[in-house]
Amino acid sequence: MYQLADCALVSDIEFPELDVAFNNETSIRLKQLPDSSGFLDIPWERDIHRTNNEVFASLAYLASKHLIRVHGIADFSMDYANAEIAFHMSDHVPIDTLRHLILDQILPFFFHQWRYSAFHASAVQFKDHAIAFLGDSGSGKSTLAAMLVQKGLRFITDDCLLLEKTANGFICYPYYPNMRLWEDSYQQVDTRSAEMLAPLAQKKRLKPKVSFSYDPLPIKKIFVMSKEVPVTASPKLEKLSPSNAFMSLTRYSFLWDYSDRDKVNRDVEIAAYAADNVDLYSLAFPRHFELMDTVISEILHYAE
Repeated sequence: MYQLADCALVSDIEFPELDVAFNNETSIRLKQLPDSSGFLDIPWERDIHRTNNEVFASLAYLASKHLIRVHGIADFSMDYANAEIAFHMSDHVPIDTLRHLILDQILPFFFHQWRYSAFHASAVQFKDHAIAFLGDSGSGKSTLAAMLVQKGLRFITDDCLLLEKTANGFICYPYYPNMRLWEDSYQQVDTRSAEMLAPLAQKKRLKPKVSFSYDPLPIKKIFVMSKEVPVTASPKLEKLSPSNAFMSLTRYSFLWDYSDRDKVNRDVEIAAYAADNVDLYSLAFPRHFELMDTVISEILHYAE
Protein backbone atom coordinates (compact mmCIF):
# COMPACT_ATOMS: atom_id res chain seq x y z
CA MET A 1 0.00 0.00 0.00
CA TYR A 2 1.35 3.38 -1.06
CA GLN A 3 0.33 6.98 -0.41
CA LEU A 4 -0.83 8.92 -3.48
CA ALA A 5 -2.47 12.33 -2.93
CA ASP A 6 -4.90 11.66 -0.06
CA CYS A 7 -5.49 8.03 -1.11
CA ALA A 8 -3.87 4.66 -0.51
CA LEU A 9 -2.81 2.82 -3.67
CA VAL A 10 -3.21 -0.92 -3.13
CA SER A 11 -1.08 -2.43 -5.89
CA ASP A 12 -0.06 -5.81 -7.28
CA ILE A 13 3.29 -4.30 -8.35
CA GLU A 14 5.87 -2.41 -6.32
CA PHE A 15 6.35 1.37 -6.63
CA PRO A 16 9.69 2.46 -5.15
CA GLU A 17 8.81 6.03 -6.24
CA LEU A 18 6.01 6.21 -3.63
CA ASP A 19 5.86 6.47 0.14
CA VAL A 20 4.23 3.82 2.29
CA ALA A 21 0.54 4.56 2.88
CA PHE A 22 -0.38 6.32 6.11
CA ASN A 23 -4.00 7.05 5.23
CA ASN A 24 -6.22 4.28 3.89
CA GLU A 25 -9.63 5.88 4.39
CA THR A 26 -9.87 6.12 0.59
CA SER A 27 -8.08 3.59 -1.58
CA ILE A 28 -7.50 2.75 -5.23
CA ARG A 29 -6.94 -0.86 -6.25
CA LEU A 30 -4.39 -1.55 -9.00
CA LYS A 31 -4.87 -5.16 -10.15
CA GLN A 32 -2.79 -7.09 -12.67
CA LEU A 33 -4.74 -9.41 -14.96
CA PRO A 34 -3.38 -12.83 -16.00
CA ASP A 35 -4.31 -12.40 -19.67
CA SER A 36 -5.69 -9.93 -22.20
CA SER A 37 -9.05 -11.64 -22.77
CA GLY A 38 -11.02 -8.70 -21.42
CA PHE A 39 -9.56 -6.42 -24.10
CA LEU A 40 -10.16 -8.54 -27.17
CA ASP A 41 -12.36 -7.15 -29.96
CA ILE A 42 -12.83 -3.79 -28.22
CA PRO A 43 -14.36 -1.14 -30.54
CA TRP A 44 -11.78 1.56 -29.87
CA GLU A 45 -13.54 4.90 -30.25
CA ARG A 46 -10.78 7.48 -30.40
CA ASP A 47 -7.02 7.92 -30.42
CA ILE A 48 -5.07 9.97 -27.92
CA HIS A 49 -2.14 11.86 -29.45
CA ARG A 50 1.10 13.16 -28.02
CA THR A 51 2.08 16.78 -28.65
CA ASN A 52 4.01 15.67 -31.77
CA ASN A 53 0.74 14.17 -33.11
CA GLU A 54 1.97 10.60 -32.60
CA VAL A 55 -0.79 8.22 -31.47
CA PHE A 56 -0.09 7.43 -27.83
CA ALA A 57 -3.15 5.34 -26.93
CA SER A 58 -6.68 4.36 -27.92
CA LEU A 59 -9.74 4.73 -25.74
CA ALA A 60 -13.24 3.27 -25.44
CA TYR A 61 -16.10 3.57 -22.97
CA LEU A 62 -17.84 0.28 -22.30
CA ALA A 63 -20.14 -0.87 -19.48
CA SER A 64 -19.48 2.31 -17.44
CA LYS A 65 -15.72 1.83 -17.66
CA HIS A 66 -13.00 3.48 -19.67
CA LEU A 67 -10.74 1.06 -21.52
CA ILE A 68 -7.35 2.35 -22.59
CA ARG A 69 -4.79 0.64 -24.80
CA VAL A 70 -1.35 2.22 -24.61
CA HIS A 71 0.07 0.71 -27.76
CA GLY A 72 2.86 -1.79 -27.25
CA ILE A 73 2.83 -1.38 -23.45
CA ALA A 74 -0.41 -2.28 -21.66
CA ASP A 75 -4.22 -2.31 -21.61
CA PHE A 76 -6.15 -0.70 -18.74
CA SER A 77 -9.72 -0.89 -17.46
CA MET A 78 -10.94 2.03 -15.30
CA ASP A 79 -13.71 1.15 -12.85
CA TYR A 80 -14.65 4.41 -11.15
CA ALA A 81 -17.55 3.00 -9.12
CA ASN A 82 -15.22 0.57 -7.34
CA ALA A 83 -12.06 2.73 -7.52
CA GLU A 84 -10.19 -0.02 -9.36
CA ILE A 85 -7.75 -0.11 -12.27
CA ALA A 86 -7.13 -3.49 -13.87
CA PHE A 87 -4.29 -3.90 -16.37
CA HIS A 88 -2.55 -6.39 -18.59
CA MET A 89 0.96 -5.54 -19.73
CA SER A 90 2.43 -6.59 -23.06
CA ASP A 91 5.25 -9.13 -23.18
CA HIS A 92 8.82 -7.89 -22.71
CA VAL A 93 7.80 -4.42 -21.41
CA PRO A 94 10.27 -3.23 -18.74
CA ILE A 95 8.58 -2.85 -15.37
CA ASP A 96 10.08 0.66 -15.03
CA THR A 97 8.26 1.71 -18.20
CA LEU A 98 4.98 0.33 -16.89
CA ARG A 99 5.34 2.02 -13.49
CA HIS A 100 6.13 5.40 -15.00
CA LEU A 101 3.21 5.11 -17.42
CA ILE A 102 0.84 4.31 -14.56
CA LEU A 103 2.11 7.11 -12.31
CA ASP A 104 2.42 9.85 -14.89
CA GLN A 105 -0.44 9.16 -17.31
CA ILE A 106 -2.92 6.49 -16.22
CA LEU A 107 -3.47 7.53 -12.60
CA PRO A 108 -3.79 11.27 -13.42
CA PHE A 109 -6.46 10.40 -16.00
CA PHE A 110 -8.19 8.16 -13.45
CA PHE A 111 -8.12 10.89 -10.79
CA HIS A 112 -9.51 13.41 -13.26
CA GLN A 113 -12.45 11.21 -14.16
CA TRP A 114 -13.01 9.90 -10.64
CA ARG A 115 -12.53 12.58 -8.04
CA TYR A 116 -10.42 15.67 -8.80
CA SER A 117 -9.53 17.98 -11.64
CA ALA A 118 -6.05 17.00 -12.86
CA PHE A 119 -3.77 19.30 -14.85
CA HIS A 120 -0.35 19.05 -16.48
CA ALA A 121 1.41 21.27 -13.94
CA SER A 122 4.27 21.30 -11.46
CA ALA A 123 3.81 22.99 -8.08
CA VAL A 124 5.62 24.06 -4.92
CA GLN A 125 4.50 25.49 -1.60
CA PHE A 126 5.10 29.20 -1.08
CA LYS A 127 4.42 30.26 2.51
CA ASP A 128 0.90 28.99 3.30
CA HIS A 129 -0.28 28.32 -0.26
CA ALA A 130 0.69 26.61 -3.51
CA ILE A 131 1.94 28.09 -6.77
CA ALA A 132 1.87 26.05 -9.97
CA PHE A 133 3.46 26.00 -13.43
CA LEU A 134 1.15 24.88 -16.22
CA GLY A 135 2.28 23.93 -19.70
CA ASP A 136 3.58 21.50 -22.29
CA SER A 137 6.40 19.04 -21.79
CA GLY A 138 9.70 20.84 -22.24
CA SER A 139 8.34 24.26 -21.26
CA GLY A 140 10.36 24.37 -18.03
CA LYS A 141 7.78 23.40 -15.38
CA SER A 142 9.94 20.82 -13.63
CA THR A 143 13.08 22.94 -13.89
CA LEU A 144 11.44 25.87 -12.14
CA ALA A 145 9.98 23.61 -9.46
CA ALA A 146 13.38 21.99 -8.85
CA MET A 147 15.17 25.34 -8.58
CA LEU A 148 12.52 26.73 -6.23
CA VAL A 149 12.88 23.63 -4.06
CA GLN A 150 16.62 24.35 -3.89
CA LYS A 151 15.73 27.78 -2.53
CA GLY A 152 13.85 26.19 0.35
CA LEU A 153 10.29 25.87 -0.95
CA ARG A 154 8.45 22.61 -0.33
CA PHE A 155 7.79 20.29 -3.24
CA ILE A 156 4.18 19.40 -4.18
CA THR A 157 4.09 17.78 -7.62
CA ASP A 158 6.03 17.48 -10.85
CA ASP A 159 3.44 17.08 -13.61
CA CYS A 160 0.06 16.22 -12.09
CA LEU A 161 -1.72 18.98 -10.22
CA LEU A 162 -4.84 17.71 -8.45
CA LEU A 163 -7.37 20.45 -7.66
CA GLU A 164 -10.57 20.33 -5.68
CA LYS A 165 -13.14 23.10 -5.86
CA THR A 166 -14.19 24.80 -2.61
CA ALA A 167 -16.44 27.71 -1.76
CA ASN A 168 -13.38 29.99 -1.56
CA GLY A 169 -11.40 28.82 -4.58
CA PHE A 170 -9.34 25.67 -4.93
CA ILE A 171 -7.14 23.45 -2.84
CA CYS A 172 -4.46 21.23 -4.33
CA TYR A 173 -3.28 17.82 -3.17
CA PRO A 174 0.41 16.89 -3.39
CA TYR A 175 0.69 13.97 -5.80
CA TYR A 176 3.87 12.05 -5.05
CA PRO A 177 7.48 13.07 -4.22
CA ASN A 178 9.25 12.67 -7.58
CA MET A 179 10.41 15.01 -10.29
CA ARG A 180 11.62 14.33 -13.83
CA LEU A 181 14.28 16.52 -15.43
CA TRP A 182 15.73 16.75 -18.93
CA GLU A 183 19.50 16.28 -19.06
CA ASP A 184 20.29 19.99 -19.44
CA SER A 185 18.13 20.88 -16.43
CA TYR A 186 19.59 18.01 -14.42
CA GLN A 187 23.08 19.43 -14.99
CA GLN A 188 21.98 22.80 -13.57
CA VAL A 189 20.25 21.50 -10.45
CA ASP A 190 22.08 20.68 -7.24
CA THR A 191 21.28 16.99 -7.32
CA ARG A 192 22.82 16.39 -3.90
CA SER A 193 19.37 17.35 -2.60
CA ALA A 194 17.72 14.46 -4.46
CA GLU A 195 17.92 10.69 -4.75
CA MET A 196 18.30 9.25 -8.25
CA LEU A 197 15.68 6.68 -9.16
CA ALA A 198 15.35 4.62 -12.33
CA PRO A 199 16.22 6.79 -15.36
CA LEU A 200 13.63 7.38 -18.07
CA ALA A 201 14.32 7.27 -21.79
CA GLN A 202 14.97 11.00 -22.07
CA LYS A 203 14.70 12.27 -18.51
CA LYS A 204 16.11 11.51 -15.08
CA ARG A 205 13.72 10.75 -12.23
CA LEU A 206 14.64 12.18 -8.84
CA LYS A 207 13.16 11.96 -5.36
CA PRO A 208 13.83 15.29 -3.61
CA LYS A 209 15.27 15.03 -0.11
CA VAL A 210 13.07 17.86 1.07
CA SER A 211 10.03 18.20 3.23
CA PHE A 212 7.03 16.83 1.36
CA SER A 213 3.57 16.97 2.85
CA TYR A 214 0.41 15.29 1.67
CA ASP A 215 -1.69 17.97 3.35
CA PRO A 216 -3.94 19.95 0.96
CA LEU A 217 -3.11 23.61 0.35
CA PRO A 218 -5.01 26.52 -1.17
CA ILE A 219 -3.66 27.48 -4.58
CA LYS A 220 -3.31 31.20 -5.27
CA LYS A 221 -1.15 31.60 -8.39
CA ILE A 222 -0.72 29.63 -11.62
CA PHE A 223 1.96 30.51 -14.17
CA VAL A 224 1.24 29.34 -17.73
CA MET A 225 4.48 28.49 -19.51
CA SER A 226 5.23 29.56 -23.08
CA LYS A 227 7.32 26.93 -24.86
CA GLU A 228 8.33 28.63 -28.10
CA VAL A 229 10.27 31.72 -27.02
CA PRO A 230 12.94 33.41 -29.21
CA VAL A 231 16.45 32.93 -27.82
CA THR A 232 16.98 36.70 -27.85
CA ALA A 233 13.79 37.49 -25.91
CA SER A 234 13.74 38.86 -22.38
CA PRO A 235 11.77 37.12 -19.61
CA LYS A 236 8.16 38.31 -19.63
CA LEU A 237 5.43 37.78 -17.04
CA GLU A 238 1.89 39.14 -17.55
CA LYS A 239 -1.49 38.68 -15.92
CA LEU A 240 -3.86 36.67 -18.10
CA SER A 241 -7.36 37.85 -18.87
CA PRO A 242 -10.15 35.55 -17.57
CA SER A 243 -10.80 34.29 -21.13
CA ASN A 244 -7.13 33.39 -21.73
CA ALA A 245 -6.91 31.85 -18.28
CA PHE A 246 -9.95 29.73 -19.08
CA MET A 247 -8.43 28.54 -22.38
CA SER A 248 -5.15 27.59 -20.68
CA LEU A 249 -6.88 25.54 -18.01
CA THR A 250 -9.00 23.62 -20.49
CA ARG A 251 -5.99 22.96 -22.73
CA TYR A 252 -3.84 21.39 -20.00
CA SER A 253 -6.33 19.18 -18.20
CA PHE A 254 -6.12 15.36 -18.20
CA LEU A 255 -9.46 15.08 -20.00
CA TRP A 256 -8.96 12.50 -22.77
CA ASP A 257 -12.55 11.51 -23.57
CA TYR A 258 -14.24 14.48 -25.20
CA SER A 259 -17.33 12.41 -25.92
CA ASP A 260 -18.15 12.34 -22.20
CA ARG A 261 -20.46 15.35 -22.12
CA ASP A 262 -20.85 15.35 -18.34
CA LYS A 263 -17.08 15.50 -17.80
CA VAL A 264 -16.60 18.08 -20.52
CA ASN A 265 -19.27 20.29 -18.94
CA ARG A 266 -17.67 19.81 -15.53
CA ASP A 267 -14.26 20.78 -16.92
CA VAL A 268 -15.71 23.91 -18.49
CA GLU A 269 -17.35 24.83 -15.19
CA ILE A 270 -14.13 24.19 -13.23
CA ALA A 271 -11.99 26.18 -15.68
CA ALA A 272 -14.41 29.12 -15.59
CA TYR A 273 -14.47 29.08 -11.78
CA ALA A 274 -10.66 28.86 -11.58
CA ALA A 275 -10.24 31.71 -14.08
CA ASP A 276 -12.32 33.90 -11.76
CA ASN A 277 -10.82 32.72 -8.44
CA VAL A 278 -7.13 32.02 -9.11
CA ASP A 279 -4.58 34.48 -10.51
CA LEU A 280 -3.11 33.16 -13.76
CA TYR A 281 -0.06 34.68 -15.46
CA SER A 282 1.71 33.98 -18.74
CA LEU A 283 5.41 33.29 -18.23
CA ALA A 284 7.78 33.40 -21.20
CA PHE A 285 11.57 33.14 -21.12
CA PRO A 286 14.26 31.63 -23.37
CA ARG A 287 15.93 28.50 -22.03
CA HIS A 288 19.11 30.25 -20.87
CA PHE A 289 20.02 29.07 -17.41
CA GLU A 290 21.84 32.32 -16.67
CA LEU A 291 18.40 33.99 -16.72
CA MET A 292 16.86 31.63 -14.16
CA ASP A 293 17.69 33.74 -11.11
CA THR A 294 15.88 36.69 -12.69
CA VAL A 295 12.90 34.51 -13.63
CA ILE A 296 12.68 33.01 -10.14
CA SER A 297 12.88 36.44 -8.50
CA GLU A 298 9.95 37.59 -10.63
CA ILE A 299 7.95 34.47 -9.77
CA LEU A 300 8.51 34.95 -6.04
CA HIS A 301 7.49 38.59 -6.34
CA TYR A 302 4.19 37.69 -7.99
CA ALA A 303 3.67 34.73 -5.66
CA GLU A 304 3.06 37.01 -2.66
